[in-house]
Amino acid sequence: MTVVTLQLSDCKEFKVIPPEQYDRNESAADDIFKRPLGYSYAVAQYPGVQSEIKNPCVYVKNLTSRDVEVMIQTLVPETVCVRDDSKPTPRKGCTQGGLLSVGCWNPTSNIVIFEFYCDTGEGCDTDVQFWFRLTPSPPGADVDDWCIARNSEFPQDLKNRPSTSFDKTNS
Repeated sequence: MTVVTLQLSDCKEFKVIPPEQYDRNESAADDIFKRPLGYSYAVAQYPGVQSEIKNPCVYVKNLTSRDVEVMIQTLVPETVCVRDDSKPTPRKGCTQGGLLSVGCWNPTSNIVIFEFYCDTGEGCDTDVQFWFRLTPSPPGADVDDWCIARNSEFPQDLKNRPSTSFDKTNS
């Protein structure tokens, strides 16, 4: 697979949603136009014999002295990868069994591009639909403590949460 150098103009800005504004409705996890738990939806195309694939990409701004939590959930257990444009060596992570919680990445610049792609060398063998979330640490936070304390929820957790008496009486 050819690695294409992405430019900021190739990608859209990832709109970070504060946790207190997350959509926690179970139905959001099935609606690709919603943002369940702050995630966005995308599709990474299987490269096959195609040489020119436009991989989904986004950028996050204002990252000086901040880390970024990177989270991915595929709709079915498949492999999808993410890499950033850090210099000199980009960071990379791939889902295992459909989920990826790579913890926090330490950006090397104020604006970072994140590219999502299907890597046949990592086991990707079809187009992959997935949810992703990028969450910058608060400015001035102790990023190590912040990362450890994060609640690593995925959209599937909205469907798998146990019912409570409150849920039953207010549905």
